[in-house]
Amino acid sequence: MRWSFHKRRDHRYQIALDELKKTFSENGGGDIATVVQELPSSKNSKNHKKLLREFYEIQNCFESRGVNYKKKHYHFLKSLRKSLNILDTIELKESWHHSINRLIHELCKTKFYRVHLFLFGHHLLQDLFASLIRKQNANKLDFDKHFSQYSFLDESHLILASQPAIFLERDIRKFNESVTQAIFDPHKYNHPFLLYTLALFRRGKLCRVKMVRMGSPTREIWGKTPLVIEEFKGFLKVLKEENKTHCYINKQRTWGKEGQRSFAIKSLEQKFDNFFCICLPSDGAFYYQQMSYATQKKAKGFKEVFYKLLIGEVGQGYYHFPENWLENKDFCLGLKKVIGLVHTLYFDQKDELSVAERRHFIDHVYTQIIIFCLQQFPINSINITCRDGIDRAGCEQIKLLYFYQISLGIQEEVESKIERQFLMHIPPYLAKNRPIVKERREYLYQLLQSTYNAEVCNRIHNQGKLEPLLYIKPHFVKRSV
Repeated sequence: MRWSFHKRRDHRYQIALDELKKTFSENGGGDIATVVQELPSSKNSKNHKKLLREFYEIQNCFESRGVNYKKKHYHFLKSLRKSLNILDTIELKESWHHSINRLIHELCKTKFYRVHLFLFGHHLLQDLFASLIRKQNANKLDFDKHFSQYSFLDESHLILASQPAIFLERDIRKFNESVTQAIFDPHKYNHPFLLYTLALFRRGKLCRVKMVRMGSPTREIWGKTPLVIEEFKGFLKVLKEENKTHCYINKQRTWGKEGQRSFAIKSLEQKFDNFFCICLPSDGAFYYQQMSYATQKKAKGFKEVFYKLLIGEVGQGYYHFPENWLENKDFCLGLKKVIGLVHTLYFDQKDELSVAERRHFIDHVYTQIIIFCLQQFPINSINITCRDGIDRAGCEQIKLLYFYQISLGIQEEVESKIERQFLMHIPPYLAKNRPIVKERREYLYQLLQSTYNAEVCNRIHNQGKLEPLLYIKPHFVKRSV
């Protein structure tokens, strides 16, 4: 069986660069280049000359005829980051300064906001399908046709198809990291893309929220503190200029090595008032109900401890919400109601909960907290991210999608099942050419099977007030209805 690994990889970089090139053209990139070429070199300061040099490098990435899209993307990202650093140090006086400034930040917005999963998934599915059925001499299927033709989207086929590439990719990346000493920079190869659009009522008004999938927007060098990548800060600047907000759901630990990344991300709240960070770690003693938490069988005591952890009364730093949110009594009361709601919906107010049930309880609360925050605050876009946006974040995405489907009573429809399969399997392969890790995947199956039974589904579906999501418009499939 032949797996078109390198071809698929080039598709990703090519698609990302094509979208960036459109933004470059739409914002007058060629006209700006013509203007600055006619300016005398003596007119520009040293930093302005550096900015022009990086601008030409960006332009060259779009206009060069080479087919090594991965290399092109690397050079584009390098020049984009340098340009953003220079723009923070110079004073914008000339009109072309402002034009380049706007263009550079629009490219940042495109990187996070414009490319959607359907574009990547089209090529991946065509390649994958051809690989899996070549021996049967079947024809390729058009991705736009009915999803049932893609019933091969199960983990056994996907894992089998990608297995040869997993270890090679891992070993090459480890070798490169040991040489360059760059131990973490996911956005060099882990492209952000849109997953779907949420539509919900927020205080009586219909709102739409874009769901972005991405890896942690941080990079690390040996012995140095993690830094937020320049293009993510540029993305937030553009949203601020457009009076839009972004909510970051962080699934990484808030302690240890990952805690340093979490701290860097949380610190953005001090620089951008349009950025909200929520930390809901899927690790630690409380999440796994270990150590002192293991013996807390009474639901009442467990809920009290959970609430105190959420608002920071105990275990300070385990969870995180924006400070001004926690100062709002209505928000804190809302968190307490969410905990009570989960106890009612999923456990029918049971007095005692086993360790497994308490873990499920925590996961359901996480999902309801995300929905609650979307309803309460003016959020225009959101991402759920762990380290690479694959395992912990991928499971959270499935839970959110499944709750939506149950709330509308469509969870057993064929198209709904395909949507879950697609969201479960395709993003991890696009990001790192592997599935969600087995331990997380099996736990998710157990969670969904044990708690989303007929009684729970009826309670969710029958209570209209529990339907905050009108619909999710997928960017990876086209529903026939």
